[in-house]
Amino acid sequence: MTGMSEYSWAKDLLTRMGYEVNQNNVTAIVAWEYAEGGHFHNGARFNPLNTTMAHGRYGSMNSAGVATYPSYEVGMRETVATLRLDSYAKVRHSLATSAAPATTAAAVAASPWGTWHGVASGPALTRARATVGTHDGLAKGGKHDGKHDGKHGGQGHGPAHGKGAGTKIVLDLHELDRLSRTYCGASDEILRHRRVVADIAAAIEPARVALPDQGLATVIKATFDWLLEPGGGFEDDARQHDALSQLTGEIHRLATEADGNHNGSWGRGEAMAFAAKHQGEQGAALDAVMAALAGGTIVRRSPKGAGSADAARGTNGGTSRGGASKGGASKGGGSGDGGSGRQQQVDSMLAVARAQHAVEHNHDNRTKYGAWYGNNGDAWCAQFVSYVFAHSGNRLPAIDSPKGFQSCPRAITYLQARHQLHSTPKVGDVFLRRDGQHTGIVSKVHADGTFDTIEGNAGPQTDRVYHGTRNTHDGLYWFWTAIR
Repeated sequence: MTGMSEYSWAKDLLTRMGYEVNQNNVTAIVAWEYAEGGHFHNGARFNPLNTTMAHGRYGSMNSAGVATYPSYEVGMRETVATLRLDSYAKVRHSLATSAAPATTAAAVAASPWGTWHGVASGPALTRARATVGTHDGLAKGGKHDGKHDGKHGGQGHGPAHGKGAGTKIVLDLHELDRLSRTYCGASDEILRHRRVVADIAAAIEPARVALPDQGLATVIKATFDWLLEPGGGFEDDARQHDALSQLTGEIHRLATEADGNHNGSWGRGEAMAFAAKHQGEQGAALDAVMAALAGGTIVRRSPKGAGSADAARGTNGGTSRGGASKGGASKGGGSGDGGSGRQQQVDSMLAVARAQHAVEHNHDNRTKYGAWYGNNGDAWCAQFVSYVFAHSGNRLPAIDSPKGFQSCPRAITYLQARHQLHSTPKVGDVFLRRDGQHTGIVSKVHADGTFDTIEGNAGPQTDRVYHGTRNTHDGLYWFWTAIR
């Protein structure tokens, strides 16, 4: 199906199930898709909810039996068939009554489907609301049918109705940055626990094999296999946190760009210029920023991060948001308490880089960076660079994929054609070996010609995130100022 998205698929599923297509129901389904990651983020083709229905006929992507379907229609048919099973009666009831998205999510979590077992649904629901709330024509659901009767003043409709919608999008840049880093750190912690579980599995393997009850031995093995399966278990949870980190980082980047003047008020020209620049683009992050432009606001904290908004008063509900550092968000520089715009972006990027602690467990190039990039098991130094820039809201150009680059030779060719390579490093630059064998990030530059680095797929065993020092006098390196 051309143009398939989480939003369009959710609407079609509800229609085929015979349930009302409204904000509550669509938000619940979209959040479910985000949590499962099917089709859009893994190999479960045309299977956004990762059902196992008919996997014996069509094939599966993993040992859990998550099906991969040959077409949109087959995937939709099998998903509907799964949801009609008796086990999911409570999920169907929530959708039939247009219950609040959190209620439907709770019904899913309580079912055998497996989504959100022991994991909070809040982040996925928040992300789904940002996507669904910006689309026209959806009633809220629940007791109110959303029709204009002249009495509700626009209540029950999404932000597309402007200020009469009763919904105000507030984007707090400080909080967005904090959330992005928190999700990123959680992903690292999940993968650390995966390594611990892998060590436990290896330690008890002789005892497991020797168990007299082979049925129990099989169950233990299956449990560890599921937890440690590449692309599943722990890795799947880490990938979901990475996606949330990337989303909040992207909202932060776009909101900073949109509020380039951050002078305490939205001007019509400013809003129109941002909308024109991003015309035709799509995505939950852009949807959230456009909603803020339409009827919300963007909050900037004081330079000291005291927890209060800036002193200048805005026009959208009087929210404070101006004056933290004039020009702090513009790519062209400027100065103020927070330093130049580039410096702020570089500081944010380096903070994400320094927070990375990934180590390959089996020296097989399998890392969260490869899982995020979509090519796990390959050399990952460039994937690491792309990940750090994306998760700090500084997404690199699509050199060999929409996420940035994983091939150093292709990056060098791309950048040479655009005259963007130079020989003198700056803090925040990407360094590339001239032979195309390695890349990393410049974290500090010294007067003697050496520079400190943060690199992936490096270190004594070439298997970890590594902080090192290199020398420009070797003549081995190109430098790319990706943040300008």
